[in-house]
Amino acid sequence: MAIPVTKKIFCMSVCLNIYANKMLSLFKSSLLCIMFHKKFILLLLCAMVMQHLFAQHGHYIIYFKDKGNCNTYQATDFLSKKAISRRVKQNIAINLNDYPVYKDYLKKLRQAGIQIGLSSKWLNAVSASLNEEQLKKIRSFYFIKKIEALHELEVKSGITSIADSTIDTNYRFKSDNQLHMLALDTLHAHGFTGKGMTIAVFDNGFNNIDTMTCLKHVFTNKQILASRNFVHDSLNAFVPDGDHGQRVISILAARVPGFYSGSAPDANFILGVTEDNSKEGELEEYNWLAAAEWADSIGTDIISSSLGYFDGFTYGTSHTYADMNGHTTVITKAANMAASKGILVITAAGNEGGHPWQYIIAPGDADSNLTVGAVDSAGNYAVFSSTGPTADGRIKPEVAAQGQKTVHISSEGKIIAGNGTSFATPLISGMAACIWQSDTLFKSMELFYAIKESASMAANPNNYYGWGIPNATKVHRNTTKGINELMPGSFHIYPNPAKDLIYIESFKPLNKNTTIYMYDLHGKEILHTKYEKMNQVFSIDISALLPALYVLMIKDEDGQLLYRDKIISLK
Repeated sequence: MAIPVTKKIFCMSVCLNIYANKMLSLFKSSLLCIMFHKKFILLLLCAMVMQHLFAQHGHYIIYFKDKGNCNTYQATDFLSKKAISRRVKQNIAINLNDYPVYKDYLKKLRQAGIQIGLSSKWLNAVSASLNEEQLKKIRSFYFIKKIEALHELEVKSGITSIADSTIDTNYRFKSDNQLHMLALDTLHAHGFTGKGMTIAVFDNGFNNIDTMTCLKHVFTNKQILASRNFVHDSLNAFVPDGDHGQRVISILAARVPGFYSGSAPDANFILGVTEDNSKEGELEEYNWLAAAEWADSIGTDIISSSLGYFDGFTYGTSHTYADMNGHTTVITKAANMAASKGILVITAAGNEGGHPWQYIIAPGDADSNLTVGAVDSAGNYAVFSSTGPTADGRIKPEVAAQGQKTVHISSEGKIIAGNGTSFATPLISGMAACIWQSDTLFKSMELFYAIKESASMAANPNNYYGWGIPNATKVHRNTTKGINELMPGSFHIYPNPAKDLIYIESFKPLNKNTTIYMYDLHGKEILHTKYEKMNQVFSIDISALLPALYVLMIKDEDGQLLYRDKIISLK
C-alpha cells in the first residue's frame, strides 16, 4: 500500500536528521585530525566517511543451484499429513520443489554474516539485505546460481495497489442479498457452511479479530489453524496493523444471528500477514510467496487473497501492463505454483476500472487463478472493477460477486458496507468451500471449471463479468457426490486433464454395444460415440472442445449407466 504523503515527509525528515547528526559527529572527528595529522590524512578520512555513508544495503534474492542432499528427508518432514493427503487425492506427485532449501547453504550464508530474510522452497532461494562487500563475497560461493536485486529505495507517490475498499458507515442491510446472489443461502440451509475445509487468507493484518463477538465461534471452535506475520516476524497477525484483513475475514466467517452470516462461517482458516502498509514493492510479493508455501505445507484447500500489485511502487520498478501475462510477476508465479499443488487459488481482480490502468492486477492474471470481479447489489458491473483481457489476450476476471456495498463487519463490530473486489473475493472463496464440503471428491481444477461453467454468462463471457455470477446450487446439483466415483471394476479414463485425446480402458470385455456421452455442466450433450462390444481401449478426440469441465457417461445399449466421471478439457 502506498505511503501517505504526510508519513513520507515525516520519514524523510527523520532520515535527514540522522544523516545530519552523523555528518556533524564525523566532522568534529575530522577537525581533531587537522590538528594532529597532515592534510592527506584528512582527505583519506573524508573518503572513508563518504564510503561509510554510501555503503548502503539493498534487498536481494539469492538463488541456489540445487537442493543439496535430499536423501535425508521424508515427506512428513516438510509437509503435513493433510498436505500429503491433498496431493494423493488429486494425483499430484511430491517433487523437488516441495523440499526445503538446503540447510547447509543457509548455514554458510549465516557464517558469512548474511542476515537471511524469507526462504522459498519453490524458487529455491532466500531474500537478504546485502552491502557491496557482502554481495561480492557470496558471488564466489559454489552453490549460488544467481543473485537478483530488488532495487534501491525510490520514494514516490503512487496509487494504492492493494485491492482495497471504501466504506459506507450509513449502510445497514443484512448479508442476505450477497449470499442469495450466489445461491449460497440454499447451500447453507442444507448444512454446507464450509465445515472441514481450510481457507488461507493473506492480507495486511487481522486487527483484534480474536476479541470480536461476531467471530467468537471461530476461536471457540479452534477454526484458526495457524497465523503468521510475514512482514514483522516479531508480531502476531492480530496486532493493529490495518483493518483490511479483519473486514475480509468477517465476510468469510462472521456471524450475527438474524442479521449476518459469512460465506463459510464453519470453515477452518490459516491467516497470513503479507502486505506492508508502510511501503509498496516486490518484497511483499515474496511475502505472499512464502505465505503460500507455508499454507500449502499445513494443508490448505483454498487461498483467498484480496491483494494485488501493479503500479505505484514506493521502491523498485513498478509493473507494466505487459507484465500481466500470467507468468512474469513473482506473485503470479507463486499463485500458479500453489494451484499446481492442488490448491484452489481465488484472487481479487483489482479496483482500477475507473483509473488509467483499468486492467486486472497481479496475481489476478494467473491462468490457474479464479479471479473475481465486482458487481452491485442488482448484479450489474461495478465501474471500479478491473477488467481484462490479460496482456496475452485471455478473458479476465473469471467470475463476479457483489463488491459494491458488500455487507461486512467493522473492527468496532458494526454491520457496514464497502466497495471493492477485495470484498467480492471472500464471497466466492466461501462459496467454493461450501461446494467442496458438499463434494469432497472434487479436485481443485475441477471445482475451478465447475464454478465458471455455472455462472450466468458462461455461454458468452466477457472482460467485465468474466463468465458471470456463479450459482452454488447449480454446481452442487450437476456435479455432486458420485460423479467422480468409479463404478466397481470397469473403466479407467486418462489423461485427465487432457488437450487432444482421452483414452477409456475397460478392464473386462463388454457384452453389449457401448455409447460414450459427454455433457457440459448445463446438461447439454456435447458428443456421443458408439463402440463395438469387444473393444477394450477407446479413444476420443476432444481437441475441438472449449477448455471447461465436462461430465462423461458410459452407457450400454439398454441405457444402463456403467460409469461416469468429470473430465477437464484444456487448450
